[in-house]
Amino acid sequence: MTLIKVLHFAKSYGNKVVHRDINFSLQKNEILGLLGGSGSGKSVLLRSLIGLEKPSHGSIFLFNENTQDFSEEQWISIRKKISYAFQGGALFDSMTVFENLAFPLQEHSSLSEQEINQRVVQILKEFNLDEALHKYPNQLSGGMQKRVGLARAIMLDPEVLLFDEPTAGLDPLNTETVKKMILQLKLKGVSGILVTHDMPVAFDICDRIALIDGGKIVTVSTPQEIIQTKDHPILNFSKGLPIFTKE
Repeated sequence: MTLIKVLHFAKSYGNKVVHRDINFSLQKNEILGLLGGSGSGKSVLLRSLIGLEKPSHGSIFLFNENTQDFSEEQWISIRKKISYAFQGGALFDSMTVFENLAFPLQEHSSLSEQEINQRVVQILKEFNLDEALHKYPNQLSGGMQKRVGLARAIMLDPEVLLFDEPTAGLDPLNTETVKKMILQLKLKGVSGILVTHDMPVAFDICDRIALIDGGKIVTVSTPQEIIQTKDHPILNFSKGLPIFTKE
């Protein structure tokens, strides 16, 4: 089952062209990796999938619906199904961890206060964040902020999670912790798109990996295909080599 389908997506800001012709799909129970150099527009693409950016050209289909003429109400409904785990966690500084996680439930669910409390405590326990319950974001390490941001992103039980550089800037221990959290979500049936530069994480988590270059997706391959193919563009990219080598 196709959850997301992007056809001939193009995005420009004035004379600056970010995407020329992006085409890809996300299947149910799949995590798709998205690679590309700095400035290749990976985050722009993620934001477009939840209506925070508008395509200059092309179409985005979410759950078989064309989003071209979506109203803000329809986008709000979509954001309950497709959640964005922002790169820096994007937590509310004036709220405790508990309040940050409770907020989406208070705004977008009919749960009672008691049910919300139980849900927040349960999620924090699952992610080994019990000790952060009453702390503020500025009292947390960068790794913990990312983990709390990821926990908040799943509060409404989304079908799809968009991960924007979830391990960027983390030490090996925190990287492994975040990776395990994402794999746990995958086992529960959450599909996702993972933007990352961390190749070991991408290979461990993703079912397929796509590479953006020159405003287009130039290849989509499984980790096994990448490893088994000499001079594969994604391997070349990870080594800092020209993506397409000349014979």
